[in-house]
Amino acid sequence: MRYEIKSEISKLTEKFQAMEDRLRNADFQIVTLNEEVNTLTSKIHNLENKIEDLEDRSRRKNLRFRNFNDSNKQENLQHTLYDYFKVLGLKLDGSNEKIDRCHRLHKPSNIASDIPRDIITCFHSFEFKEQVLKANREKLIKDGPYANIIALPDLSYNTRYKRRMFSPEINILKQHNIRFRWSYPTKMIIQMDGKIETFDQPDKLKTWLQNKSLN
Repeated sequence: MRYEIKSEISKLTEKFQAMEDRLRNADFQIVTLNEEVNTLTSKIHNLENKIEDLEDRSRRKNLRFRNFNDSNKQENLQHTLYDYFKVLGLKLDGSNEKIDRCHRLHKPSNIASDIPRDIITCFHSFEFKEQVLKANREKLIKDGPYANIIALPDLSYNTRYKRRMFSPEINILKQHNIRFRWSYPTKMIIQMDGKIETFDQPDKLKTWLQNKSLN
């Protein structure tokens, strides 16, 4: 009887040991799978960033113009834009070949009907596009047909979304008259006290502002 009990205990011990071995192996496999998932997730994230960067770079010569009067009729947008560039004080060198193409964008359903559709414009040269963007920012026209025209870089949806994540911190920067600029795709550059700071995440910028007692 005692021998039978010992034999049964030995069998049970072996079964438990086998179960422990299987569980240990399963735990190892789970850890390995988690590491592989994390690696793949990181690779996917990097590929997404590269795709977004390529898309944004393909738009480098583009600008979105806002608040141009929209008559919903046949219009010569290039003529209108060239006239606006002259009002900004830009030299066209007698050439009307600064613009490659331009057209009105479809208006989102949540935008009021009386708000003009944006104009997307592709320029032949990145340099002239930058001149237009700079002139638009420096010369605010308050009267006439070109009043309150806004020129914006043409960014991909994901880049615009990621930059909007910085909005609370951007408001603080503006309150303290701290100038910043963007580097593609979503890196913010701030020059302050003779130092250049870069931020690719809103949380990092938030921490920096808190350390500067700017909140």
